[in-house]
Amino acid sequence: QLAIDAAASNLEAGGTVLLPRGTFLTKSTLSIPGGIKLRGQGYGSSPLAIQFDAGGSVLAYCGTDYAVKLEGHAASLEDVAVYDWRYPVGGYCDTVQAAGGVLVEADNAAVE
Repeated sequence: QLAIDAAASNLEAGGTVLLPRGTFLTKSTLSIPGGIKLRGQGYGSSPLAIQFDAGGSVLAYCGTDYAVKLEGHAASLEDVAVYDWRYPVGGYCDTVQAAGGVLVEADNAAVE
């Protein structure tokens, strides 16, 4: 979140934040403001069959809100898998219920 916030405050026309390969566990919603793109390294052959060791970028969410919120014009998420994290089995993340995966907050005019 800190890299995304820094990009938003330093660039008038927007920018891209690169998410490296790996699995990134977060318990807080990732907010992507208008003009910012979060670009990962892919997610394997299918976002529905994530292979955690395939060298892609996975946001592993463990929380009660949405995992990612796109907030504003031209906010985007690219080549990143968003996963409802359930590990360890029987632990906190296995019992918490998220509100959802990715929320696009539009301005009541259009969603691009």
